[in-house]
Amino acid sequence: MNTIITQLQQPLFSLIEQDITGLQLIYGISTLIAAFFFVLLLRYFLISRHSHGTHEFRASRKLFLYLTVLIWLTGFIGSFFAAGLDIERIWKLFHYELFSVGDKSISILSIIVGLTIFITAFWFSQIIQNFLRREVYTLTKLEQGIQYTITRLVHFIVIFLGLIIALQLMGLNLSTLTVIFGALSVGIGFGMQSITSNIISGLILLFERPIKVGDRVTVTNIDGDVTAIKLRSTTIQTPDNISIIIPNNDLINKTIVNWSHGDTKVRIHIPVGVAYGSDIAVVMRLLLETADAHEEVMKDPKPTVLFISFGDSSLNFELLAWIPIPARRPTIISDLNCLIDAAFRTHAITIPFPQQDVHITQK
Repeated sequence: MNTIITQLQQPLFSLIEQDITGLQLIYGISTLIAAFFFVLLLRYFLISRHSHGTHEFRASRKLFLYLTVLIWLTGFIGSFFAAGLDIERIWKLFHYELFSVGDKSISILSIIVGLTIFITAFWFSQIIQNFLRREVYTLTKLEQGIQYTITRLVHFIVIFLGLIIALQLMGLNLSTLTVIFGALSVGIGFGMQSITSNIISGLILLFERPIKVGDRVTVTNIDGDVTAIKLRSTTIQTPDNISIIIPNNDLINKTIVNWSHGDTKVRIHIPVGVAYGSDIAVVMRLLLETADAHEEVMKDPKPTVLFISFGDSSLNFELLAWIPIPARRPTIISDLNCLIDAAFRTHAITIPFPQQDVHITQK
């Protein structure tokens, strides 16, 4: 045992002109491990006890993120003290040059300062967004799509300003940033065309607003409500509570059915076939009465009935009715079908099914 302790007290490497022994290295790593387990314990008490998606869960998750950053920062600095480094050497370590951009050297401290400013920008953005939702939007009564557009633009502006301030505090001036953005443009030209196209399409969606949050849309024969428009993709939630993530570029370049664009009311079509010999006037009257009886069918414009064609085995009609909420379309169609069937049964009107006569001739 004494031999092991003696070996652990031997210097392994030098850090900022100070020898670090194996024992000091173990102390430093143990501090980081303790921070890790403390984060796991914090996650159990703050998040795991709440159901996903509830208000308590979201509030606890936000608090957990802030405390996690604080714990890891404390554990990171504490590991240096545990390893035997004093404040002066730790300060020198933070000023150690990792790399340089142009004529500017980037140290550990500059990166920490930049990340702190950037994270603060995210935090400040959340405060502004919450203020807009609680204080401004409740008074102005703006529609949901406009609220979302303003909120996202405020978020992008705050994050962009935070990024510029963070880079400036890291010692990167505008001329240096020009060099960085020039290098990024080369990468964009070779391998990031799709990401760039999606980001530009996301900005078009936010400013032009052909599709906005709250719209009912149809994408590849799937209906859903737009719940979020981000820089790269848009989230559409189906009535089955399934989220579909669609790249913004597809929403700009492909045909998308927007049931809520401009005017939210839509017209539904219900085809109905009745047997030959049925009283046409009675059929049309029953269809109109059925539409008028439904509380979610609009009275203006009025419902109409069209006699479409003489089918192979039925007289084909179509009930046209206007509804104010596109998302209710499947439910209202189902309700009207049930009412039509009940009305036809009451008045002895038959809904036929296709029939064919087969004649067999024996030779």
